[in-house]
Amino acid sequence: MRKKEEPVRERKVLFLKIHLWSEANMSGHWSKGYNRKTYAQNLVAQKWYTEGVDLMPPVVVTLTRQAPRMLDSDNLVTAFKAIRDRVASLLVPGKRPGRADNHPGIKWEYTQEKNKQYMVKITIDPVEEKEEKKVKKNGS
Repeated sequence: MRKKEEPVRERKVLFLKIHLWSEANMSGHWSKGYNRKTYAQNLVAQKWYTEGVDLMPPVVVTLTRQAPRMLDSDNLVTAFKAIRDRVASLLVPGKRPGRADNHPGIKWEYTQEKNKQYMVKITIDPVEEKEEKKVKKNGS
């Protein structure tokens, strides 16, 4: 009998041309923030489906902001909130909006790089089951 082959779980990288703002430092009418959030989430979903991403947890998601100026660490995380929520809902469908990002099989990492253009890079790395057990065993 032939052994059923498992699907290949390979790294996926998505690039979004978007200016990412830290909502913690923004003021103005609430609808402007809502529109920025909706635009970012729709852009993520559009890119996700056109690139054919079909990964499921366990994964490590690295969110990288590229911009001329750097944000401090707490503003960096705040700026990625809408994108994180959308990526998580695509990785773990069926949960209420904003609830999927606490899934234990998703590890989140944040970085930023200097660049003349504003961009976001989303890197999704599958974690093999052996690696996942090591991480849990070490308490990380």
